[in-house]
Amino acid sequence: MNEEVRDFHFNVNVRTGGGSKAKMANNEDSFLRAMEIQERKREKKELIEQEEERIRAAQAPIVEIEEPVLEEETEDIETVPAIVAEVPIEPESPKAAPTPKPTGGGVPGPKPRSDFSPEERAAMLKRAKAHAAEVAAKKSK
Repeated sequence: MNEEVRDFHFNVNVRTGGGSKAKMANNEDSFLRAMEIQERKREKKELIEQEEERIRAAQAPIVEIEEPVLEEETEDIETVPAIVAEVPIEPESPKAAPTPKPTGGGVPGPKPRSDFSPEERAAMLKRAKAHAAEVAAKKSK
């Protein structure tokens, strides 16, 4: 099941008969009841997960095979660490920090003013002045 699913069922934005605007609900009792229900759901999920974990642990085969240790094998084991110690230890390369995923649908951000050419700046200024003139004309009516 998708774990991103919201588990609350209450709506704090309710419409009242007194108007068309949505108002916040002031009823604390319904909110507290909803919080209790959420807590019960969480507890049930935890119990189910614990139960599944117990079942998995019980079904897992327990393998404990004791092998007799021979003298020849112990000599080989002792020589292996000496060989491993001779291998030069390479310094671990620092891992690059993961870059955060861009959120914005791939829309580029605004350009800084220094990136515009003088012609573009003049055109923007002309449009801004024309818009200001339109707004002033509407305001004066």
